[in-house]
Formats: sequence, structure tokens, C-alpha cells
Amino acid sequence: MAEPFSWKSVLSHLPVLNIQTTATRAALLTLPPGRHVLRFSVRAPLGYHIHLCSTVPFIFGDEETVMAHLDKESLRFTEQAFGILRAMGKVVNAFSNEQDLPLAMKELVLAHCPPLLHVSGGVKRHFENTGFQQVFNKAVFRMMTAVLDHTPTAEEMLALRALTNDPYLGRERKEATSPGTKENINVSKVLQKMWAVVESAAEKHAVSLLRHIFSNSERSAQLYSCHGDEATRVPFADYSVTFLDQTRNSWFLVFREVFFVPKDMLVVPKVFSPVPACLLHVINNDTAEEVPRIFQKVEPHIYKQNQRGYTFVAEANSRDTPVPGGKWRIRLMGSHELLPVLGREVPLSSFCIKEFRDYYIPNDKNLICRFSVKVKADHMSTIQIQTSKPDVYIKLAVLDHESEVASKTGKGCAVIPVYQFSSNGPSNSSSSESSQGCGKQDRSSSASSQRGGRLTGTPQGGGMEEVSGKKPAEILNHKYIIQAEVLQKTWALDESETAFVHGLKDTEGTDTKEKPEDPSVSGSMDTQSSESQKSATPKSNRKGKEKEKEKPAAKPGSRQETQSLDTSKPQWTLRIVCDQSDADSVEVRRDTERADEIRAMQRAWEAAEPGRAIKAMQARLQFINKSQRRVSMEDCEDTKEPAVAVAAEGGADTAAEPVGPDVPPSPRAKTAQTQPAIHNPMDFTPFIRQSRREPLVKDESIAEEQRRDKAERIQGFRLIRDTILEHRKQEQLFRRELKRRQLEMYKGLQAALDQERRRILQAREAYCGRLQEAELKRAEDSVLEVVQQVELEQNTPQPQATSRKQPKSAGKKK
Repeated sequence: MAEPFSWKSVLSHLPVLNIQTTATRAALLTLPPGRHVLRFSVRAPLGYHIHLCSTVPFIFGDEETVMAHLDKESLRFTEQAFGILRAMGKVVNAFSNEQDLPLAMKELVLAHCPPLLHVSGGVKRHFENTGFQQVFNKAVFRMMTAVLDHTPTAEEMLALRALTNDPYLGRERKEATSPGTKENINVSKVLQKMWAVVESAAEKHAVSLLRHIFSNSERSAQLYSCHGDEATRVPFADYSVTFLDQTRNSWFLVFREVFFVPKDMLVVPKVFSPVPACLLHVINNDTAEEVPRIFQKVEPHIYKQNQRGYTFVAEANSRDTPVPGGKWRIRLMGSHELLPVLGREVPLSSFCIKEFRDYYIPNDKNLICRFSVKVKADHMSTIQIQTSKPDVYIKLAVLDHESEVASKTGKGCAVIPVYQFSSNGPSNSSSSESSQGCGKQDRSSSASSQRGGRLTGTPQGGGMEEVSGKKPAEILNHKYIIQAEVLQKTWALDESETAFVHGLKDTEGTDTKEKPEDPSVSGSMDTQSSESQKSATPKSNRKGKEKEKEKPAAKPGSRQETQSLDTSKPQWTLRIVCDQSDADSVEVRRDTERADEIRAMQRAWEAAEPGRAIKAMQARLQFINKSQRRVSMEDCEDTKEPAVAVAAEGGADTAAEPVGPDVPPSPRAKTAQTQPAIHNPMDFTPFIRQSRREPLVKDESIAEEQRRDKAERIQGFRLIRDTILEHRKQEQLFRRELKRRQLEMYKGLQAALDQERRRILQAREAYCGRLQEAELKRAEDSVLEVVQQVELEQNTPQPQATSRKQPKSAGKKK
């Protein structure tokens, strides 16, 4: 099967040739003039052999073989361009000849004017309405400028305007185009000199001349016969990079470059990748919109000229099999020689990947993770998150001051192809420098940052004093957060996974309680509250480093080492990809700002009012003793009243016991924890919404009245429903009757039409019969006349020669 094919369109065409055979078969395919691209598709269970023959040269092969020839101009385009150049050469050679110049000028007009206008006689009208003459003059001027390799001088400009018959010259043009004048002789010499350079590369300059006309006058270009070959012309440019070996189930970035579009153009990207699971994204950097895709391929799109260009991002996934290193290539195809320009000389093939992994712990906000991003310079990043469960709906977002600036959703995986992070500028240089030490520490050990990612981490950058001490100018700085969340509660855990998650929570809580709070830390924070933000930051960083040194070694099964994660448990992986040159410009860490604020707030309260935590715990125990009564399981009836009395009398003693996070519970508390709790009934009266001022008892009469009202409403609804159903039935019958009438009317019209057609045909046949009879009669009469004439000639005796001469002699005598 052979069908027309084009890389610049997603539309499929009907086949122009189709051969079906079980042995051998041939077919003839006739194509109109022009360049054609056909795609041959063969389906054979065992094998096939194709033999092609043609009266003209052609190219047959794979995509690489054919596309190499489609980058050139078609034969019809080249012939048209050579015709224009030859006509211009005749004008140059006959410029000083009074007899040949008008004919050469007329031939030039016929050569560069679209041939379809010669037949319709609209050459002059086309020149006036479309400004075609001005486009042609500019094309000639551009060609001559390229030939001379400098801006034309005044004499050369006068010669070019005289050659193109520019009406703006006025009297000078008339003198320059009048053979025999001094100006004409000078112009002719200048043109001869320039034309000698043009003929040295005639094909190149002829093609550039006609190409300029096609690019600047689409309306005129469509009138050329060679314009149909533009659909099969495919200029292209290839860009290739290499990638390293990849393990199974690994995601990696292959290509990310910015291309600039000089003007609006049609571009079709095509990817040649040894990795099957490779996806290309194209993002408009001005609007952050992604070019649509069809079946995971970027569709042919007209790229508008913009300021920041377009970013082409290619991602790949090795899936279940490892992928060896290889070469990846992208091809940009267009309709003209002008294609998107790469933002740098050579595309990059290596990137810096910051990877974070952890177990998934469900929460009320359905959040998977939150990371803060601090940048020192503007740079571009690609963000990807992947879950161990492939059918989880995820939303990955970038927040700036908790406002969403970019987001993507996916199933099992979500990717933000590109996002431009902006630096905070000089106003936040001190804070970025102060956080550099902690950033390096987090980058050197991603495991420790994973473990301190929840509300148990150390406050960064000076705690609450730094947050509250921001200046108004600094509040406007960027504050980026990368956040991932589960959509529609699609990540449900089974019993074993839930038990594992509870174990993680208990382990984290135990690790947090086992860390004694250093009283010197709160004291130092209190003394630093009156100092500047710049001096407070290094101290907190030093304390953070000392704490990191004092941390014990990771326990077996601890989450400090990301490599020790159990792949059978629910987990996620976050990757942030940036250029190698921007690796030190970005700092990514767990978002512990809320936990730091709460911790700093508790420390500030404790510093302002010492013993506040103990008093709060005592108040809590007093409330518990008032609202709960604990009884013994063995002797509930005998010890019920004494237990209540002891609880009432010993409330103050119990409340007086200092209970804190670091104080072990008393034996009384341990005994109380093992006993079941009996709660007093709660008064829900304030939460009951009343419809009457006074309560009314619902007796049998009120219930009967309510049932009657309900039955009436049901009966009314049934009446309305029956009425509507009856109305619909009547409408259905009316539509059927109307349909029947229409069919009868159409049948009657068709019968009348057939009858009238038969009457007309009968009259026509009768008329044709009479004409044939008359024609036959005339033919018979003519044949009869001819026969009679022949018989008459045969029966009539021929006169003798002497008898014919006698009248002549008699006439002479007269």
C-alpha cells in the first residue's frame, strides 16, 4: 500500500496504490508533475519482494535516506528560479540596446510573475493589489547585497532601481532606462560588473531570490506551480547527546536545552532514542505552557517568537531492564532553512541530580513530602517524584510564599519538566550565606536530612528571631517550597503496611524523647534574641554542627541511611535535576519551618515564664481527674465509692507531682494507665439545634398528621409524574404521525417527480425518433438522388467531338 506522507502533518491520507496478491502482481501509478513523498507499507506473513521502476529518477529507502534529499529545493522550484535569473541576465545584456531592451523587460515580467496570471490576464491587477513588484525589488536588492558583500553604493543602487524599473526614481529612472544616454551607459557598465559576480554562483543566487519572494508574499507564492512542492520540503537539524548506563527502574534526564525562535515558524521535533520509554516535553518559557502531544509525541506546532525561547526536555525510564549507555538524538524539522537556534554552542549531556527517598506516612493533609529550596542564582530545574505504588494519583507543585506557581499531576509519577528558580537578590545575600554551611552539611549526608525532616529537626538560621525580624523588603523575596500530595486518597495501605507505618511513628517518637533538651540552647537563644540576625545565625549553625557530631551511629533498620529502605514498603523518591554548573547554587532541605516555629515559640514561652510546661501538665492532669473515673477490674462494686473519694481528695496531690517529658511516671500513674477509663456523660444540649422555643411531644395525632402530609406530597408528585408521562406519550404519538405524513408527502413528491421524468423522457424519445426518421429519410433521398444521377449519366449518350466544334465555328463566323 502506498500513501502520501508528510512529517509536518498528523493527518493521514487515502492510499494512492493498493496491491493484494498471493503470488506476483504489478500495478501502474501515475503521479502529477511535482515532488511527491509516498510511504510504502507491506504486510506479509512470510516474506515479500518489491521491485520499483520509473521513467524519471527517484529515491527509495528508509527515513534517513529520503530526508537527506528533501532538504534541497525541488526541480520545479529550481527551474522557476533559473528562468527569472536568465530573464534578468537578458535585461542586463540588452540594457543599452534600444530594440532589445523592451522585449527583455517584458520577458522579465513574464518570468517572475506567477504563471497562472498569464492565462487569466490579471498581471497588472495582481501587481497593484498585492504589492508584488515591491517584494520582487526587495528580493533583487537582497540578492545583490549578498553578492557584493557590502552595502550598495549610490551608483549601484541607481543601477538596481533601473534594473527593476523602480517608479520612485522618476526622471532619473527614465534617463537611466533610455538607451543612448550617458546615464544609461554608466548604469549598463555597473550592471555588467555586478552580473559577472552573480553568474559565478547562479544556482545559489537564483534560489535565494525566489525563496525571498515565497517568504514575503505568501499570496503570490501560492500562484506558482512549484508552490505545491513546498509541502514535501523538510529542512532539518540534528542535536545528539550521550547518556551513561542505567540500572533497572531508574528515571533519568537525557536532554534539556533552550532553543530560540527568530520568527514564527512550523517546527516538528522527532526523537531517536535507544530507550523505549522516552518522553519529550516542549515548554514556552514566556507563558510556561507545554506544547500539546499526540500519543506521547509532540505534535507539529507553529512556534511563536518570544523572549525566553522554548525549553526541550527529554526524560527516560529504564523500567524492568537495565539500559546500556548510548546516543540520543533529536531532529528539528521545519518548512524553511531558518530553524530554532540552540541557546549554547554544544548541548549538555550530564546533569546534577539531588535525590531524596523516604517511606510514605499518611497524614490528614495527604502530603507526601515538603522541601524548601534556596537559590543563590537564577537557574533552571526539573522536578520529578515517583511512588512505589504505580496507581497513585499525585500532584507535584512548586509554591512561592505558599502560592502555587507550577504544578503537574500524574499516576505513579509526576514531572515538572522545567521551572526557573529566581534568586532573592542582594537583599537576602546575608541569609543565603549563613545557610550555606547547613546546606553543605545536608548535601553531604542526605540520610540525616531524611531523618530530621519531621517536627523533630533542629531549627535552621536562628529560629523564631530570624523569622519575626524580617524587613519589609525581604518579605518580597522568593520562598520556594516543593510539595507533593496524594489525590483522591488513592494511596491506601494494607494491614502490614499500616503496622509498619505505626512502627515508624513510634520509633520517631521514641528517638525524639530520648534526646534530652540542652538547657544551654534555650538560654543561648534567649540571649541572642536582642542581637542582630547576622550574629545569631552562625551560633545556631555551630550548635547544629555540634549536635550532628554527638549523634549516635545509625541503628539497624534506621531511616538515616536512604540506601537501607525496604523496597516492599510504601515509599517515594523525589529528584531535582539541575545543570552541573548550578549544583552549588541550589540548596534543598526538608521543610521544617512550622516545627521550628512551634519549638521556638515553646522556648520563648518557657524563657518568659519558667516552669510553664510543668504547670501546663499539671492543669491537664487536673482536667483528666475531673472528667474520668478509674475503677479496678477485680472489685468494681466494692471499691467504686472509695476510688471516687480518693480521686477527689487526692487531686491536688496528683496535680502537685511534677510531670514532664523527661520525668519517669510514678507508680500511681502506671497503675492508673492499666485501668480502664469510664467517662462521665457529656452534656450535648448546647449543640442541639431547636426549631421550636418549647419542646413538643410527638404523639399519635402529630405522627398521623405528618404521615398524611407525606402521603399528600407523594400523591401530588405521582399526579405530576403521570401528567408528564402522558404529555410525553402524546408528543411521541404526534411525532410518529408527523413522521408518517412526511414520508407520505416525500413518497408523493417522488412519484410525481418520477411521472414527470417519464413524461419528459417519453417526449424526448418521441422527438429523437422523429429526428432520426427525418435524418434517415434525408439520407435515403440523397442516396436515391445520387443513384438516379448516376443512372441518368449512364443512359445519356455522349456527344461527338465534331458536334461540339460546330457551335464554336459558328460563333467565330458571327
